[in-house]
Amino acid sequence: MDIFIKTLGCPKNEVDSEHLAEFLTKKGYTVVNNESNSSCIIINTCAFIQEAVKESLNTVIETRIKKGNKCKIFVTGCLYNRYKNELEKTLSEADGFFSLSDPKIEKIIGPPKNRDILKHDFLCYDKYVKPWTYVKIAEGCDRSCSFCVIPYIKGKFRSFNTEKILSEIKRKIINCREIVLVAQDTLFWGKEKGENLIELLKKIVRIKGDFYVRLLYLHPSSITKELCDFILKEEKMFDYFDIPVQHIVPKVLISMKRPVIDRKKIINLIERIRKVSPLAVIRTTVMTGFPTETEKDFKELEKFMKEVQFNHAGCFAYSREENTPAFCLGDTVSKKKKEERKAEIMKIQAKISEKWLSCFVGKVINATSDGYIEDGLTSFRNYYFAPEIDGRIIVSGIFTPGTRKKIKIFSSDTYDLHGEPE
Repeated sequence: MDIFIKTLGCPKNEVDSEHLAEFLTKKGYTVVNNESNSSCIIINTCAFIQEAVKESLNTVIETRIKKGNKCKIFVTGCLYNRYKNELEKTLSEADGFFSLSDPKIEKIIGPPKNRDILKHDFLCYDKYVKPWTYVKIAEGCDRSCSFCVIPYIKGKFRSFNTEKILSEIKRKIINCREIVLVAQDTLFWGKEKGENLIELLKKIVRIKGDFYVRLLYLHPSSITKELCDFILKEEKMFDYFDIPVQHIVPKVLISMKRPVIDRKKIINLIERIRKVSPLAVIRTTVMTGFPTETEKDFKELEKFMKEVQFNHAGCFAYSREENTPAFCLGDTVSKKKKEERKAEIMKIQAKISEKWLSCFVGKVINATSDGYIEDGLTSFRNYYFAPEIDGRIIVSGIFTPGTRKKIKIFSSDTYDLHGEPE
């Protein structure tokens, strides 16, 4: 049985797909990187917001229409965790469903044809061995953000074992030069065991090898001076801070059930980071249209974004989700208004990004190839850009993934740099 794994959603889902591929390969299945030649497709779904739910459902339906009865289709991931009973009754396009933690996956998808053939590397399901990789260090979430369905889908926060994490990193740095640590609440790692993330990071950076570490999803209430100092001083840590503030108005944060972070305190934190490392990169995520957000509140959020000048920012329009505390608040801001506010935030961020990136024109940057794009172009990145969510450095020519080059930047646009090998 040739299995293709199609992954939707966030980086954490990509890690789950990779682990699933490894599990299946060890069981004797052949995991392939070409959907057209597969006899079985597993769709690892997302269900964080309703747009993701619709995308997941449409993907299953469209895959069935495209493939007909030529292959089996199985559904796993967040969509199944969230809507298990409904899907099993109504989604006839799928041949079966399973949880990623289900020990009976073989019984659901059927036995492999050649159980004795274990030649396939589990990474073969990807297009190529990327020069970066995600490592998930925990599952679930103990936060009670009123807009978020993740605790309902994923359950309580569980830190992964230190040795398991270190072992995975040691295996991956054979091919990868950038380790991206992810979790629903990265800074919460180890707290239920009396440990903390800095202890883990100290062990990671002591691993021998030519690699760097990037952290994603740093809850603003958990960022400490000690953590910032460690990131800024440690050679193997990227000076990259992903801090999803969601909003800045106290009453909105309270109704979101997010800790109220003093505006001055968060600005001082960012100023301190930039004072120690002027080229440190700071990213955030904000939300527009939460039920208690007024026009005045939104103007405060706009003002905050202009004041801080985040290097990168993402913005979500609020999505009313069942099984979340905010569901009972209704949907008081119209969909049109939510999207208009989102567009305004991204318009502000576009100007900030253009101004920041223009500073690199004429300079030389050390960067690593992510791989071929199209039309004779290759994508490069350095620590300024997190994989898949930020921009990139676009270079003429075809370079093998992992190739390191000094790139002279000759132009910039809203989110990308353009350069050529020096």
